[in-house]
Amino acid sequence: MNKKKKITVILLPLFILISFFALKFWAQEECVEYLGGIFTENFNTEDYKDTDHTSVAYWPSGPISLNWLGGTLEITAPSGMGSQIYVCDAGDFDGDGYPDLIGLDITEDPVTEIRRYVLILVRNTFEDLNDDGIDDDGIVFQTDESEIYETGLDVGPASITVGDYNNDGLLDFFFYKNDEDNPVYDKFVAAMYINAGTATDPDFYPHGSSPNLDFTSRFESEGIYCRWSADHLVSVDIDQDGDTDVLVISQDQIFLVRNPGAGSFDIANFDISELNYDQPPGFTIDMGGSTIDAADFDNDGDIDVVAGTVEDIAFLVFYENDGTGYFTRHELPIPNPDCIGAVATCVGDFNQDGRIDLLCSNDVWRAGNDARMWMYTNNGPLEGEGIPVDFQFECLNDCLPITPPVYRDYDDDGIDEEYHDVDMGISVDFDMDGDVDFIFADANHSGDYYLAVNELANVYITYGEAWSTNISAGLDPNLYAITKVEITNLRMRTRGKSKVGLKVELYLSNNDGKDWEFFQSFEEDNIKNRSDLPVHTFNHFGSHLRWKAILSAPEDPMEEYSGASFDTPLISEITFEYTLVDRREYSRTSVVVTNVEEGDQQKKYLLASTFYFPSWEGHLRAYDLSGMTPESTSYSVLRTVSRPDLSETSGREIVPSGVEIVWDAGELLDARSAASRTVYTATPVDSVLTSVDFSASNVDTLGPILQDVNNDNEGLINYIRGDGREWKLGDSNHSNPIVVGPPDGAAVQMGDGYQDFMNTWVDRRKVVYVGANDGMLHCFDVLTGEELWGFIPYNLLPKLKNMWAVEVATGERYSARDIYVDGSPMVADVYIDVDGDASKEWTTILISGQGSGNGSSLGGGTNYYFALDITNPDNPQPLWEFTHDFLGETWSVPVVGKIRKNGEDAWLAFMGSGYDNNPSDTVGNVFYAVDAETGEYFWGFYAGEVDTTVGLGWNIPNTIPCSPSIVDINQDGHADRVYVGDLDGRVWKVDVSIDYQDPDSWEGVIIYEDSNNYPIISKPAVWINYVLGGTIPRLYFGTGGDDRAPSDAAYSFIALLDAPTPEVEWYLGDSSILNLPEQKDVGDISIGERVWADPKVADYIVYFSTLTGSIDSVDPCESIVGVGKLYARFVQTVAGSIIGGTAFATASGPQESIELAIKTRAAVTFGERERASDGTRKREVYIQEYDSTIQKLEQTIGAILKVRSWREVYKVIR
Repeated sequence: MNKKKKITVILLPLFILISFFALKFWAQEECVEYLGGIFTENFNTEDYKDTDHTSVAYWPSGPISLNWLGGTLEITAPSGMGSQIYVCDAGDFDGDGYPDLIGLDITEDPVTEIRRYVLILVRNTFEDLNDDGIDDDGIVFQTDESEIYETGLDVGPASITVGDYNNDGLLDFFFYKNDEDNPVYDKFVAAMYINAGTATDPDFYPHGSSPNLDFTSRFESEGIYCRWSADHLVSVDIDQDGDTDVLVISQDQIFLVRNPGAGSFDIANFDISELNYDQPPGFTIDMGGSTIDAADFDNDGDIDVVAGTVEDIAFLVFYENDGTGYFTRHELPIPNPDCIGAVATCVGDFNQDGRIDLLCSNDVWRAGNDARMWMYTNNGPLEGEGIPVDFQFECLNDCLPITPPVYRDYDDDGIDEEYHDVDMGISVDFDMDGDVDFIFADANHSGDYYLAVNELANVYITYGEAWSTNISAGLDPNLYAITKVEITNLRMRTRGKSKVGLKVELYLSNNDGKDWEFFQSFEEDNIKNRSDLPVHTFNHFGSHLRWKAILSAPEDPMEEYSGASFDTPLISEITFEYTLVDRREYSRTSVVVTNVEEGDQQKKYLLASTFYFPSWEGHLRAYDLSGMTPESTSYSVLRTVSRPDLSETSGREIVPSGVEIVWDAGELLDARSAASRTVYTATPVDSVLTSVDFSASNVDTLGPILQDVNNDNEGLINYIRGDGREWKLGDSNHSNPIVVGPPDGAAVQMGDGYQDFMNTWVDRRKVVYVGANDGMLHCFDVLTGEELWGFIPYNLLPKLKNMWAVEVATGERYSARDIYVDGSPMVADVYIDVDGDASKEWTTILISGQGSGNGSSLGGGTNYYFALDITNPDNPQPLWEFTHDFLGETWSVPVVGKIRKNGEDAWLAFMGSGYDNNPSDTVGNVFYAVDAETGEYFWGFYAGEVDTTVGLGWNIPNTIPCSPSIVDINQDGHADRVYVGDLDGRVWKVDVSIDYQDPDSWEGVIIYEDSNNYPIISKPAVWINYVLGGTIPRLYFGTGGDDRAPSDAAYSFIALLDAPTPEVEWYLGDSSILNLPEQKDVGDISIGERVWADPKVADYIVYFSTLTGSIDSVDPCESIVGVGKLYARFVQTVAGSIIGGTAFATASGPQESIELAIKTRAAVTFGERERASDGTRKREVYIQEYDSTIQKLEQTIGAILKVRSWREVYKVIR
């Protein structure tokens, strides 16, 4: 049963920690929940306000509302600065709350006509004593002649950017310049000027003096030029580690100057490299790239980049960050030809709707267009291919030039021509009225600057967001996790003339905003006080609670404004109660049973993978079952082998005698030094993946891919290897271990040379492979538990930095869990050209998906399978990685088979695809065949979608996360059929016995469709009665395997004959619901029983388990509650048994099912046949349950032919 223990805590639940430590840890018989805390936000303070992402008004002092409409820019010409500022950037250098400017003054002496070139502070002198929103004396910025920091900086082109680079709380700046616009270094300077003053009195020294960092020589060695005065530089925390980095656009390249952090703040520790993108900007004409800026435009939590050029190129480039620091290029058209030639790209939320807009201006001299100002208004994310943002272009100021004319005779014809020019632009809230303004200048011509003042209207913007910071501070994520939250009090109302179209949407996150989960929306009359809201159960793991509210209103028709409303929703108070769980042991994977030889003794090992949650501590234990004797009875007996017990040193209780834990790979690995481990990865060399030691000695190769946020790529490598980590082995949440020993295929079926291959590797050591969310596929020695090696797929390399996160407030590094290799590996022997020498050889390959561990777009996609040559388990070699535009999450475990292609043998891997994790497109409903040699797409079919919304009232988007089955009907070594299920309740067949000549040679055919399209997640078990000469495959599968499917539905288990006309042979279910003949109904499964686990066949019996409730919930209490059952049904008449009848026998007669200790989503594992002391023959059937309890079914069987291998007993081709 589920026990919920509540402890009242207000705000920070500090004393709950004491209560937790007082608990006695006992064998896990129940899941305990705790009230972790109560938090109320009334918007009186900004203590828990995420100011960077909040765009609503009146926080504080509440109630929050939509903001006033901005974006109406009025161009003004304040009194001059007292100088001609050529380039500048903004920041509050003197601590008075108003942004100042740091700039390059190029004022010309009217007598000598000689310019001075000095870096100078331009103070903000804005004063508005009469509160009319206008500076009283018209002087907004004024140079301070006492704050000249360097002189003699003769320039042609230049650029400057501001940031606090050393994290000391004082603003610094980065300046670079050249004396001419050509790609040469002429009086070139590139330097980071470090503030040596105080918060109220800044001070800087010339660029070559300490504490400045002089990057001149490093820029020169990287080929970074300064050509044309424009916004070449931008300061941004590109990797969101709390340190300000610098982006530089030069020629047709973008460079990242990555900050190593305050703890390593030395020029030698800065990394300068080209931005990790799929292709350069494409600005290949003359001056090349000129302007750059960066922000989270698509609101997905990472920083994107935008860049432009002064040349006659009619687009900007937009680089979409995939979340790992890899950027995909898109073109953002400039639809008005008068606006081509960008010199400034400035970001800011100009209209105050919470989305980052882009304001640009252009230069006259290169593209020939007079200076104009134009805006890309951000209307939110876009789905589909292309730019992920809905940008709306508008040329401002009636598309008239924004600077006064300048008359110059630049073509030497004796006539002065009229020009309008801009040299630079910056976005800044100069008057601190809460909206973003714009400064632009043409210092070397008109000689002064201009303000585009953002005027707020007395109407509301139609969109705004309110974000909180973490409201559950103080929780140790290694001990506690937040699984539920309840909003117990929500006070809302509206303001204005009408409620029509007003909306409030609430989102919640328990992982500090990494993933936002929709809670509820309230519209029109429902925007009112609420205290009856449901409890929200999280779908992600975490212990940092945040909330987000989106306020919106429809656009009202107005004569003067567009995109505005007269009305707004209001929120005045919101109260949360959140629920915690503490650390326990769990498992979602199957066990493996294998024999090992220890000296002259043969022993029977059971290998079981588990993890602790929270903390995600991985374990892989070997149990010696050699001394566990079967019970002397002819009845079916379910016995518990082991269950979790945190009071034991091993963490386990061993129930029967004769069983012991031999090793725990997690413990053994943790005791090893990180340096003693062997870890591999792969990088492409001439487009071929090549093995690389994942070690600090290869940091030059790995560093540009890893891109640690603090430039400590060597430290990141060592951390991934285990240095500084509390526990080295990550969790194998969904990755099933697989044991591989010497080759054991049927030589006659496999083909020429296979017997020699078997002979060569007859003594190959027995190992176990398993994926883990520490970034690796692991290989362990079965006998000793020693890790032989770990392998990190290439596509995951850029994602590894997520594991070594940075606490922004302190700069401290900490361990953060992400998902990496969470799919299950499979192994097959294939005849392929593995080494590229044009000669095929027998090879043992391993193919694994990554589950929901999506990789970097560096590899060309999002979701991946990877393959290794593991013929020699001591020397694995990378083969390929497969991705595709429509490939969803890679849960489907591939099968491998030999087919005929144009009369020749070819080896293919078949796999499904799902779930859909692409917010911009539909993926996951394609079934794939992949060339096992090259990893290239070979063939596939699209499964489509059955929308059940009308018929059922709910719909699960169709994908194919199911694993396929493959069968060789005539046992000639070639695959004949491939079967797979989908989430629309259909079973597909592909006849691969047909010689493949083109994509039309094969097709996916539906041979079964559930009457309600209830989802199928299980791999169909396929059985052919070869003993009786059978040639008709029988398929066994069940429905309901998805947590989104209703808990009150009647699901089914189906036995299907794939005859020329496929038909159901027998079933468990409701005939009236399934529309199947009642005479084929051999029993029922209870309402809500789902078939999650893969059925397995042995000894003429198909075994499958069911469960009620959830099993993939992140709340372990949700996944434990409910009932798990084990079924066993005869697939053939044996000693008078009925086909489809139960195989379980008890003293009181046949039993339909056996209730498990705890429910499970893992498939059963077959052990050996054994004989009890009374002579009864039994089959060992093992099952690991969700709370990591391991049980053994001793099932009575007849005298059946000995099975040669228990790797997968019903599988007839490998």
